[in-house]
Amino acid sequence: MSSTVRELSEKYKKPHVVDVRSGDTVRVHQKIREGNTQAALRSAGLLVV
Repeated sequence: MSSTVRELSEKYKKPHVVDVRSGDTVRVHQKIREGNTQAALRSAGLLVV
């Protein structure tokens, strides 16, 4: 892996990683900003690996 990719990976790496496995139901929350408005996108699904 190049040093630039490694630096960016470390910068955005989450401090705590949750242990997930195939068959787990996961919920994802993401904030989306468009101009001056902000919305929360929520979705859930079954993890398939």
